[in-house]
Amino acid sequence: MKKTIIYLLVISMTLLTFCSCGDDDDDDYGENRAFIYSISANPKNLDPQVTTDNNSLLIIKNIFEGLCRTDSYGVATPGVAVSWSSNENYTQYTFLLRPEAKWSDERPVTAHDFVFAWQRAVDPAIGSTTNSALFCVKNAAKIVSGDMPVSKLGVTAKDEHTLVVDLAYPYPEFPVLTSKAQFMPCNEDFFKSTKGHYGMDDDQLICNGPFKTTEKSWVKDEQVKVYRNDMYKGENIVTPISVNFVVRKKKTNYLDNVINGMADAAPFDYSELQKVKSNKLNYVSFTDTTWGLAFNTQHEIMGSKDIRLAFCYSIDQAAYSSKLPGGMTEAYDIVPPATHLNGALYREIVGNGYKLAQDNKSAYIYLKNGLGNLGYNSLPKVTVLCPEGDDVKLMMQYLLQSWQENLMVYINIEQMSLSQIRTKITLGEYQIALVPITPDKDGPSTCLNVFRSTSSSNPSKLSNYSFDALLDTASTAHSQEEAIAAYVAAEKMLNEDGVFYPLYYETSYYALRNGVKGIIFSPFDTCADFSQALRKIS
Repeated sequence: MKKTIIYLLVISMTLLTFCSCGDDDDDDYGENRAFIYSISANPKNLDPQVTTDNNSLLIIKNIFEGLCRTDSYGVATPGVAVSWSSNENYTQYTFLLRPEAKWSDERPVTAHDFVFAWQRAVDPAIGSTTNSALFCVKNAAKIVSGDMPVSKLGVTAKDEHTLVVDLAYPYPEFPVLTSKAQFMPCNEDFFKSTKGHYGMDDDQLICNGPFKTTEKSWVKDEQVKVYRNDMYKGENIVTPISVNFVVRKKKTNYLDNVINGMADAAPFDYSELQKVKSNKLNYVSFTDTTWGLAFNTQHEIMGSKDIRLAFCYSIDQAAYSSKLPGGMTEAYDIVPPATHLNGALYREIVGNGYKLAQDNKSAYIYLKNGLGNLGYNSLPKVTVLCPEGDDVKLMMQYLLQSWQENLMVYINIEQMSLSQIRTKITLGEYQIALVPITPDKDGPSTCLNVFRSTSSSNPSKLSNYSFDALLDTASTAHSQEEAIAAYVAAEKMLNEDGVFYPLYYETSYYALRNGVKGIIFSPFDTCADFSQALRKIS
């Protein structure tokens, strides 16, 4: 009655774009190379169960290994677990750990290390702010709230190399989740020996991933240099001899470091794309952010569904889309194109174009009904908050012109920093705001959960039981088809209720030094896996 979950080779087209210039003959590439990658700041903490900053998570991805890893398509591949299986409804998983797995100090990596780590993550005494990722594990939420002891968490070491996980609800994508930092193992004896300083320095760590820290690896505010972990016995041979994560100095340009050979890879902005091409650099891109209009559903005026729909239906898409900010492309949906579901691109599975099409007649009717229901003869003053920048202002002027011509109303623009906009949203002091939706991990649920009634980052202040119920249905679905149907219904509801109107997509870019390949960049979490990195032999 068990379903064995196997690694799927995804051949379909992906929006992860790899642009290469020149010959790519594998015979020209060598192993045992030292790599350099720029990071923006000193890592705060390399304890996987508690850290939150992107620089720490990037390094953790390379020095630790969970039950699974993920490939460039977001598909779960063997990590510490060489194989795994589930019961019929995906509520229980059994992971078989590779017997040869070891920590960098030669201790064996066992199922008990995962039990201890996951219990640490949900222990209220630890105070982790990232443990919500484990709420799919049986009793995790109740343990975090203090209603159950950590011993009741749904994870059991059946023996040294067999881990059984019981979930709170069906979760077909659970193996992918085990590649995240919160699910990394932790050796209990070593943890206790650090006396509360676990992950705070290079001598307070042992590693089970492709790389390891050594004495003086971590020079605060300068670098974290990791070396190939000879104890690591994973699915693939680790090709680099070391990776040096160098803290970028102020006013130093990431891309210039790559061009000048001072770094092997770095993120860059769209404005630098031509510079990348002129230097014939390879680059990787992910369309991972959706910018759109968030309507304050708790506001007196924008709380009216009719008025929100009037604004959405009256937008002249052709007019504003010709004036998008540099590097942006018109958005047709809320869930961004780089999103995967079980290794396949989500938008290829469910289709595109859920946002409302222009319909001026319907827009005028909705406005009239909305105002009448509120007891207004005309629309009170409406202000749209948007980020600073001349290009954003120009686009918004064309969009406002649509409203003025089609609804015969006047709308005001107020520009401010994105952080100020987010503060206004938190306080509820806005009517409409232009904001980005950037999930911090892959999957449609992460994007859509932003709009849950309980979400602290809900840009539309939406409180809708029916919407929440759809997301609950998706998370507890007994099949992928059932989950997809719920996700689609939830995304359509956001559009059809005028909660969030997608305007344009933003793309993240990463440049690679000439002759470098094999670095796997992750959409959404800004991480990179260097374990298979190669550099051309000069």
